[in-house]
Amino acid sequence: SSAPTSSTTPDSITIDIIRYALQSIPDQIEVDITRTAFSPLIYEYKDYAVGMVDAKGLLICQGKGGLPIFLANVLGLAAQDALEIYGEENIEPGDAIITNYAGKNGQHLNNVVMIDPVFDKRTNKLFAFMCVLVHWIDVGGRYVGSSASNDTTDIFQEGIQFRTVKLRSRGKPVPEIYRMIEYNTRFPAAALGDLEAQVSGCFKGRQLFEELLARYGAQTVRTSIEASWEQSEAAARSAVRAIPDGRYEAESFLDNDGITLDKPIRIPVSVTVDGDRMIVDFSKISEQVKGPFNSGMYGGGITAARTAFKYLTTPDEQTNEGSFRPLEVVLPPGKFLSAGPTAPLARYSSPLASVMDTI
Repeated sequence: SSAPTSSTTPDSITIDIIRYALQSIPDQIEVDITRTAFSPLIYEYKDYAVGMVDAKGLLICQGKGGLPIFLANVLGLAAQDALEIYGEENIEPGDAIITNYAGKNGQHLNNVVMIDPVFDKRTNKLFAFMCVLVHWIDVGGRYVGSSASNDTTDIFQEGIQFRTVKLRSRGKPVPEIYRMIEYNTRFPAAALGDLEAQVSGCFKGRQLFEELLARYGAQTVRTSIEASWEQSEAAARSAVRAIPDGRYEAESFLDNDGITLDKPIRIPVSVTVDGDRMIVDFSKISEQVKGPFNSGMYGGGITAARTAFKYLTTPDEQTNEGSFRPLEVVLPPGKFLSAGPTAPLARYSSPLASVMDTI
C-alpha cells in the first residue's frame, strides 16, 4: 500500500506505526554501540543514552537499554546548546557535534553527548537531531578515569570540556578536535574506539530517521510525534490523578561531600499532588558543596525529579517529552543539585539514587 503523503492527516494506525518505527531506531543503535564500543563501561555497564529530539530539543523517544538517569533531558540540552552556539543556519547535514559542558549538562565531564542533525530532504529544513551520549573512559583531570574523584574542588580538576564543537563538519572529520581528544585522555585507543562507535551510531540513526521522513513525509511524522506526546501526557496525568491530593514530605542525607567529612548533605523534599499535576520542591536542600557530589540544575535536580516521576507514573510507557508535562520542579540555583558551572561534578550521580528514593 502507498505511504501517506505529507498533506495527509494520519489515522491512529499510521500514528502508532510511525511511533514504534521511531522507537526502533535508538533500540537498534544501542545494540550496535554495545557490539562495537571498546570500553566495558558501555558494552557491560550500559553507560550511554540513545534517542532523538526535535529541532527545538524536545524529546521524541529514547532507547530502553541505557541508564535510567539519562531518561530525563540531557540529549535535548545538547541540541539546545548547539542551536544557541551555532544557530540553525550553521548546522549542516553530516555534522557531528559534541558537548560535555558542565554549565549546561550539569554532569561529570565523562558524559559526552553527540548530536547529528536530521533534515527533511524535500525541503532541506532541520527536522530533528539524532543523539548518542557515551561515558568516555577518561577525559583527563587529576585521576585515572576522570570521574573517580572524591576530593576535587572545581570542574577544571576533572578533565577537558568541549563546549559544543563540531567533531565532523559536513561528514568530514575535524582533525584538530580529534587531536584534542587523543591528547587529553590516558587511554587514546579505547577512547577513540568508543568515539567511532558513537559516530557510527549517530550517522546510522540519522539515516534511518531520514528514510522514515522520506517515506511518510515530514508533516505526517511531526503529527505522529505530537500525538505520541499527547498519549504519554494523558497516561502520566491519569497516574498522577490516582495519587491522593496533598503535600508529602520526606528527608534523607548523604554522609558528607568528600571534603568536609563531619557535615551531612541534607536532602529534604516536598512533593505536592494537585489533581493531575505533581510539584517536586527542592527549596530546602543543602547548598552547593565543596566536594564533587554536586550536579547542575538539569543534570541533577531536574533529572532526579523526572526519573522518579517516570518510575511513579508510567514506567512501562515509552519515554518522550509528553511523559513529563504534568511535572513541575522547584529548584533555586546554588543548591548541590543546581550547582554553578565551575562546581566539581565528578560524583554527580552518586546522590541521585537517594534523591529519587526521597521523592
